[in-house]
Amino acid sequence: MTKSTASITIDRFDVILTILAAYLIIIVIKYVFAKNAQRPQHLIAKTVTAIYFTIAVAFILFPIVLPPPYNDVFTPTFDWGFTSMSASNSEFMIKLAGFLVFIPFPVCLYKCGIERMADLKFALLTGTAASTALELLQLLESAAGVSFRYTGLSDIILGIAGTLAGWGLIRMHSSRPARGRQH
Repeated sequence: MTKSTASITIDRFDVILTILAAYLIIIVIKYVFAKNAQRPQHLIAKTVTAIYFTIAVAFILFPIVLPPPYNDVFTPTFDWGFTSMSASNSEFMIKLAGFLVFIPFPVCLYKCGIERMADLKFALLTGTAASTALELLQLLESAAGVSFRYTGLSDIILGIAGTLAGWGLIRMHSSRPARGRQH
């Protein structure tokens, strides 16, 4: 029996399903056994946020290609993402995705109770930190030879712009009068 020398890919689909399955198991166990169970709306907000962050990080950091001897550890099933779409190889689509993926970022954090996301300075600082951290992780992946990603200042700027668009959604929503209020 000969050992394979081909590289193996840890794809997005495997990562997303594994993390989401583990998260849902933990949430259900916590909800069932908690003495003071959270309101369902808060639980839904946390679940949507977890799904968003899992998918966003998976699209930004994966796939990872591992060389031998690690290729016998994982078995990829399906490569799912922008790289498999024919129109996505254009620079515009990749940059647009970098902007769009950050729009829900402040909204999800705000809905999970981080009300400071309604503050422009806090949202800007948080978006800058998150966008920069993800670009640095991509740079580390490239330096380690496990991914073929390009990093750049424009990606950080687009992440910040997406965060500011999400902050704008928070501000628009919070400035509307609540239902049932009399004017």
